[in-house]
Amino acid sequence: MVGGSPLKDLEARLLGEDNGPSPGFMPPDSGRGQSLCPLLTVAFLNTAARVVAQTPAFCLCFQDFADAAGWEVADTAVAFGRLMALRNLVELCSTPILARWSDRVGRKPALLLCCGACFLESVLLASCSSTVSLGLVYVAGGVFASHNAIEG
Repeated sequence: MVGGSPLKDLEARLLGEDNGPSPGFMPPDSGRGQSLCPLLTVAFLNTAARVVAQTPAFCLCFQDFADAAGWEVADTAVAFGRLMALRNLVELCSTPILARWSDRVGRKPALLLCCGACFLESVLLASCSSTVSLGLVYVAGGVFASHNAIEG
């Protein structure tokens, strides 16, 4: 610290009187092991696959199952909207738990678990044969779908 208080330290940095990092902030040690870059790339690809392929395919599959069950178009849209909202609620509730767990065990095991769960969810979604099973798998997959909270 330059002036003895955080406010004076901030003032000194803004005025260009910075003498390097303060004792309260030290850059992370980059030599602590292997890079997270490959794992973060896989997590990014999981997210991209979900946005580009899985969500539209899930929507069409749900629509086909609903048509086969004799649902009206409006009922299908309402059910799909509720299903999406429920999955987002599950993600919202599980994110803090998953983030705390990743702080305790590390980012790599947590990201590996989330990527594995995404793979398992995709396999199970492909093998579903009704709107109920499709919905259960999709909502249950929301528990581990919040890997974006772990990456940052």
